[in-house]
Amino acid sequence: MKTVRAFLAVPVDEKIVAAAQLVQRELAQRLPEVHWVAPQTMHLTLKFFGAIPQEKCARIMALMPLLAPRLTAFDTSITGLGVFPSPRRATVFWLGMGNLAAFRRLHAATEDSLAAAGIDRDPRPYTPHLTLGRSKKPLDLSGGLLEKYRHISCEKTRAEKLVLFESRLQPQGAVHLPILSVALTGKGEI
Repeated sequence: MKTVRAFLAVPVDEKIVAAAQLVQRELAQRLPEVHWVAPQTMHLTLKFFGAIPQEKCARIMALMPLLAPRLTAFDTSITGLGVFPSPRRATVFWLGMGNLAAFRRLHAATEDSLAAAGIDRDPRPYTPHLTLGRSKKPLDLSGGLLEKYRHISCEKTRAEKLVLFESRLQPQGAVHLPILSVALTGKGEI
């Protein structure tokens, strides 16, 4: 059975990517062991499916045009630097996104629709973020490096599309190929 490594995401525009690259360049000087995400692969993940059968991918594709008219586009921006799992054991570096309420409504509506189609919910709490880089070994950043970037921001941008991506792992990094894109055309609350 053929599988597709896939995820559902909100694409980010050039303003967000430019702000993210600025932070990456500054952090790279202090954190050379971190593998930084390529700008062309930056996105805001709503749900990572992993390797799924093509049949499940087809179900997701059939659901997306039905879901989009219920979802409303909204403004967002970068709100600051964060790390997973904690500042003392940082392995993932990310920028937080503004308008958390809208992102959480979008995520909840997406999860509800996918669950109704037989796709398991993600049990973890949702934190909207833009991944900047990853470190194989945990880094201790409790000394204040994060504080410098805690309040970084950029111009507002609009979250207005939902995209199903295929992620192909390559030796030089993942390549993300859009499979299906739908506009968030709803008129009211998500």
